[in-house]
Amino acid sequence: MSKRATVILLVVSLALNAGIIGGLLVYGILFANHNAHFNEQQPRPPAPGEMGRYDRQTMDTDSIRALRQEFRSTREELWQELAKDPVDEARVKTIMQRSMDAQIKLEKAIGDNLLDQRKKMSAAEAKEQFAERFARDDNNKNRRHP
Repeated sequence: MSKRATVILLVVSLALNAGIIGGLLVYGILFANHNAHFNEQQPRPPAPGEMGRYDRQTMDTDSIRALRQEFRSTREELWQELAKDPVDEARVKTIMQRSMDAQIKLEKAIGDNLLDQRKKMSAAEAKEQFAERFARDDNNKNRRHP
């Protein structure tokens, strides 16, 4: 083998070894605390019913669950009707009206329930809960529509 070929192979080998060693060093530095970070104790979420957070389990009543199910079923019926080949426009409009009526009843029941819950809270609790809810909704809106 010529001296030139030997030098080229030596340089290529040196570059590969330097890349592997550099990669291991970077991996060790960047990810040294990876396992420790993900194994540390995370703060526990608030228990259901704890004040200061909207909790669907305690704030939903049986009537709200029934209204939510009614709204979902009319919405599913609407999607199924729209999927049919000959679209019956009158039937679709009837289903849409029932769906809107179900949604209005659901929104009113949720609003009344939230108002009842608010009446039971102090001003500080209400400010914390509803400001947090607004911030979360605003964050979701900004994330979807920047």
